Amino acid sequence: PHPHQPSHAAAAPAPVAFGASSLEPVMDCFVEVEGQLLPSSRMRDMYHGHGGVWSGKGAAAMFQLTEHQHEEVRRSARTPERVRTQPGSKRVMLWSYLVSDQTRTPCWPLETTVRVNSQAVSTKQRKISVLNGHRTIKGYSEPVDIFAYCRPGANKLEVTCKDPGDYALVIQLVKNVGVDEVAQSVARRDQPTTASALQRVKDSFVTSPGAGFG
Repeated sequence: PHPHQPSHAAAAPAPVAFGASSLEPVMDCFVEVEGQLLPSSRMRDMYHGHGGVWSGKGAAAMFQLTEHQHEEVRRSARTPERVRTQPGSKRVMLWSYLVSDQTRTPCWPLETTVRVNSQAVSTKQRKISVLNGHRTIKGYSEPVDIFAYCRPGANKLEVTCKDPGDYALVIQLVKNVGVDEVAQSVARRDQPTTASALQRVKDSFVTSPGAGFG
């Protein structure tokens, strides 16, 4: 039996609602969170059939995007991709992380499927491969910009996966910030010289590979 199988029969074929977490993580040091559209929330186990067989994890929730927020992001989305990632541009980012990971590094559960307003959303995530009977997991995960699937007002998110790990999801309205702005933030917090702060930011590209998203 699967380790998550309950001791009694329970049928729950549809994703269940999120359970909010008290900690709100930050996706990346190069974004500023302007709005928490969906609080950091754990995915829940799903069961189906008369025996209550574990079928994966899932979540379904509604989140709001105001007319003003939608218009601000729409203006950014109309620009070329190379401009869209420049400082000042805004995006609606959905991402996931392993709850036990203190660094809150973006990481999708294995075999994740995402739908926003009933539309399938493609995500960059780790892949499972099997060679000579040995299973390996390769690749890395990235947050995904879901604005193209959103509308002003109420929006519905549905996520399922086949990973028994304890993962949380979050949706944030973010604004891109530049290296200089991040360096100034470090300088204000730690009081180093501006040159030293800038060097710390540059070093982060080396010491934290894959931390960025685009």
